[in-house]
Amino acid sequence: MFQVFVVQEKSGTGVWKLPTATVEEGEDISAAAIWEVKEEAGVYWMAVEEYAKQPFVKKHKSFDYIAKICIAKKDNKYVGFSPLLTTTASSAKKSYLYSN
Repeated sequence: MFQVFVVQEKSGTGVWKLPTATVEEGEDISAAAIWEVKEEAGVYWMAVEEYAKQPFVKKHKSFDYIAKICIAKKDNKYVGFSPLLTTTASSAKKSYLYSN
């Protein structure tokens, strides 16, 4: 399935659109895209390695495992299928995270 990121017009018209912006000459296009997403949606983008270092992520095994899977996938080292025993962040209940 192909998905795209859309935002709703600030003017309240109910129109959904692709986020748009102008990139100045010499401006880094990646930095401009990140800034635009933050402005349009209030969403903060960070590299998965930066996310993985967050104290909340390190504290909760399920988030830590997911971050490690994402990093492995990014580095083309994501293989296999296995259940990983972890606990939920909200209730500390034991659960399994299945990854392949």
